[in-house]
Amino acid sequence: MEGSTLYYAPPSDQAFYVELIPECAGVVEILIFVIMLTVFRGVGREAKIKGALIFVPVIFVENIARLAVLYPMSVWLGVDAMWSVHSIIWQYGQFAILLLLFGIWYLTLASPGIREQLTHTPPLPRTSTKHPKCGKKTEKKP
Repeated sequence: MEGSTLYYAPPSDQAFYVELIPECAGVVEILIFVIMLTVFRGVGREAKIKGALIFVPVIFVENIARLAVLYPMSVWLGVDAMWSVHSIIWQYGQFAILLLLFGIWYLTLASPGIREQLTHTPPLPRTSTKHPKCGKKTEKKP
């Protein structure tokens, strides 16, 4: 490995190299996930920060695991098949994983706060006044 270039020589003498760019570590996915958390309305700052602290490392580790699986795959299936699988995983799999993690965040950290806000709304105050003509008390809502 030189700098950010990884040289890989499988036993079949089809050596190839891969340049590790920031997307390999999941930088773009991490940014997208953090933006999704940030712009989601109705959730407190604490739930957003907890979500970032929990799920950003998960995204990073998932990307490293993806890279670790792709290299042995190139030995078994060949380099061309590995690149095909890589592009499918990168284009569709990463998006699906981000949506899955966002759903987990919503169900575990965000929705309890949203439910609490919806269920703990204070009732409207009722005012009691006497009707001017008959003297009966009437209640009216503002």
